[in-house]
Amino acid sequence: MPSFFAQLASFIAGPAKPAAAPAPARGAKPPAAAPKSAERQALEQSILANRRKILTNMAAMQQEREAALKARGISSQDMVSAAEIARRILLDQGNH
Repeated sequence: MPSFFAQLASFIAGPAKPAAAPAPARGAKPPAAAPKSAERQALEQSILANRRKILTNMAAMQQEREAALKARGISSQDMVSAAEIARRILLDQGNH
């Protein structure tokens, strides 16, 4: 399972972009990019603002979780160790 920060990074980057089109033949003019309408630009800005809000909320939730664990005396290293122990147990079960 990817870590929180790996998920966050993939969320920020957005969906994977398709492969670039092959370069045009020499001397051929590249197609002109259509100008973006004001409505589309406003929509893109709104989407970016919403992403920033979501990321802020996710970071706040992560900090709250870490603070709750810290208050209970559980460190993130303890959580990693517990996950590693569980993984080893599960992987080892098939060997007997």
